[in-house]
Amino acid sequence: FHIFYQALAAADPDAAAGAAAAGSSRFVDAAVDLSGFLSDTAESFRYLPSMSWSFAHNPVEAEDFDATLLAMRAVGFHTSEMSDIFRTLAAVLHLGNIDFSSKDGETA
Repeated sequence: FHIFYQALAAADPDAAAGAAAAGSSRFVDAAVDLSGFLSDTAESFRYLPSMSWSFAHNPVEAEDFDATLLAMRAVGFHTSEMSDIFRTLAAVLHLGNIDFSSKDGETA
């Protein structure tokens, strides 16, 4: 589950501003598309455990995101491929929030 928390932390503009102020070099590849994680928190997603607040607000998750991007780059992923992966991960989280209900007593 850490990749979800890492992406949420990396997409958080407040965390990015705090890291920049602290002199941290955040985000090896700023061109990676994290738009699916913008304006969401870990608490927004059913798939993330109820203890998610402690992970999502942990500065280590944002730092670990850089290591994840470096590892992806080292094994040959291009920026466009990494963006596809992160868009897919965001889609998985958003799909987990869909509610299904029957219409007028129909059964599935």
